[in-house]
Amino acid sequence: MFEVNIPTVKSFLYFFSLRNGVKILGWAFLVGHIVAMFETPMRALTHYHDCNLLPLYEDPDTGSHVCPDWLLLELLTTLVADWTITILQILTAFLLLLGAYQTRPRLIFQWIVLQIIMLICDIILTNLSYLREEAKYNMNYFYLYYISWIGFEIYGIYICYCYYMSVISDPAQNV
Repeated sequence: MFEVNIPTVKSFLYFFSLRNGVKILGWAFLVGHIVAMFETPMRALTHYHDCNLLPLYEDPDTGSHVCPDWLLLELLTTLVADWTITILQILTAFLLLLGAYQTRPRLIFQWIVLQIIMLICDIILTNLSYLREEAKYNMNYFYLYYISWIGFEIYGIYICYCYYMSVISDPAQNV
């Protein structure tokens, strides 16, 4: 049987124990995803507006500017998909916090697996959306925000894996 040994660390950011680090990460992920849930509509609307993708036309009957129905449907679909993913990420952050506070390695392992799956999906979906023409306008934002967030998620997964390995190797030590 093939076994992979990934090196582990003994502390989070050198000052905190792994257990406290997992708690800090759990709260950071939870707060970050709650903020993202409220930030998503604004980001979508400003993205469409900045890229001149909001074609408003004048309604001949009323004389007011109206957004086409297909664009409203696209915006609504995007928001529902983003909110669904964000709610799943909030639930997984609760899994991580529950696993850290109650020292339940199974919940931490489930969080690690779900986070890796969501990270891969996030990378694929974001890269596909940034390959479109309108992505040229926001590349600085992409490099600054997105790459740093991916790094934070990978580090969080690694710290949680190290804590998971320490809990299953010596459960009495982490109670």
